[in-house]
Parts: sequence; structure tokens; C-alpha cells
Amino acid sequence: MKRTFLIVGILFCAWAISFGQVTGNQIYNQGNPPAPYRTSASYLTSTEVNNSDSVQVYFLESSVLLNLKADEFNAVFGVAKEGKTALESEQNVDRQIDQFVSSLSAFGVQTSDTYVDFITQNPVYEFDAQGKTAKENLLGYQTKKNVSVRFKTDAFLRQITNAANQAGIYDLIKVDYVIANQQDVKMKLMEEAIKAVKKKEEMGSLLGIKLKPVAVVQDNFQVYTPNELYRTYQAYETGDTSGYKKVVEKRKPTTSYYQALNPSDFDVSINPIGLEPIVQCTYYVRVKYMPPATILRSEIMPTPSPSPK
Repeated sequence: MKRTFLIVGILFCAWAISFGQVTGNQIYNQGNPPAPYRTSASYLTSTEVNNSDSVQVYFLESSVLLNLKADEFNAVFGVAKEGKTALESEQNVDRQIDQFVSSLSAFGVQTSDTYVDFITQNPVYEFDAQGKTAKENLLGYQTKKNVSVRFKTDAFLRQITNAANQAGIYDLIKVDYVIANQQDVKMKLMEEAIKAVKKKEEMGSLLGIKLKPVAVVQDNFQVYTPNELYRTYQAYETGDTSGYKKVVEKRKPTTSYYQALNPSDFDVSINPIGLEPIVQCTYYVRVKYMPPATILRSEIMPTPSPSPK
């Protein structure tokens, strides 16, 4: 019969600390931030498999968190303009973008650090109401383009948004956080995760549990940028309006805030969290173990001879 039981468990639970943030209007289309793949990994779990031989298999797990500053940033602005013709609408957009891009050179952003992405160009209609008849007429055309700006330090973002505002551009869509060598980061986390597994293996030895690693059965590497870790709320109190036929409500502000992953949810946390928003990388590994006697028994088990013909 297949059984699963927990020998020793370690569980942590705490709220994460929130800090200052840099994101964009993309948060208006975002729900709760994603949960890490696996945190608060158990010390040792055991599963009985292979009903005929009753072979006992064990698993050790670990999860690691790395707080990392981005190597560079990419801010994306949305620009939309209308015109009586399609050409006029595009020229209006290009004029605005050219003013914005040319002003960026004043603080070290080169033209090669910008990119213009053509999004859409579509007709715009309006209704002309006469009496009880509403007739739809072509008003003109609208062109939408996005401008991406690459910069090295987040201190430049304020200057970039000021330059955008001066050019009449107010839609900051998002800010991407770029990590140059994710594979190097993954290898660093993998090494730390294996060290944590080894420490848990030593803990098992102190408890008299002798085990040998057999295989890595599961691992997962994830990168969380600040734009993924925002939460929103509305804070207000109001009176009871039951019994009224019509209620006119005031607009309530919505607050968004950045909430980092909690270091206490991981076996190992590398680099402290500062005031600025950061990139958080996680790695989870699950290693399969077996008792040495079981491994030896499987290795020396004779191969059945072929049946005589």
C-alpha cells in the first residue's frame, strides 16, 4: 500500500515588507502577484514505493532567494495622436516622439538606446445626431506608437518622464528590469540550494537516518521583477445607505504598493532587501534519497537467468 508521511517539517509564515516602487500603467490590469514556485521546503519526506519489495524512498528539498539589482532598465511610453488623414495622424505622432527622443541626449541617452514600435493605425468615427436619428461619420484617423528607452540607473527615470511630459507624452506603460546573465545567477542559486540540501542531509545523520542521494527529481528557477509584485487596495469607511432610492458615491482612490517576497520563506536568502525595488530570483530543488542498504541490495541483486527453451 502506498503511503506518504512527514518525518520532520519546517514551516515559516510571515508578511513581506513593502518598499518604494517603479512600474507603469500596466498595474491597472494586474491582479495579485504570483506566489513563488515553492517556499518553506520540508526537511525530509518519505514515500513507500514498489509494493512488491517495499523499497523506501526519501526526498530532501531546499529553496533559495537572491535579491538582485537590475543591470539596466527599459521604460516604455505610449503615444497616440489623431489627424484628418492617416498620414497626418502619423506625422503628429512622429513629431511628438522626435521631440521626446531628441531631449533625452541632454542626460546621456543616445538614439541607439531608443526604439519606436508601430502599434496601430485605425479610422475614428463619431455620431451626428439629428432629431431621433444618429448618423455615424468618419472623423479622422488615429496612430499609436510605443517608445522604448534604455537606461542604466533608475535615477534617470525621473528625468526621462519629465522629458516625456514636456513632449506631451503621459502614458508610461511599464518599466522592465533587465538581468544580463541569468544563467550565471541560476548556477549561483543552484550551488546554494545544494549546500542547503547537504546540511539537511547532515541533520538526518544526527538523527540516525543514513541516506544516499540518487537523483535530482525536480528543480525550478524563477525571476520576479518589481512589476510582478504589486498589490492594490482601497482604504475608506462609509455610512449606511439602505432605504435610499438613489445613492451618489464619491470616487475612492486605489493605492498600489510593491511587496517583495519574504526571505523567511526560504532556506537561504542572499543579499538584504534595501529601499529600492529589486529583482528577486528563486531556485527550488528536490533530491531523491535511498537508504544505503537498499541501494546495495538493488546493485547486487542477481539478474534472472533466461528460462530454458
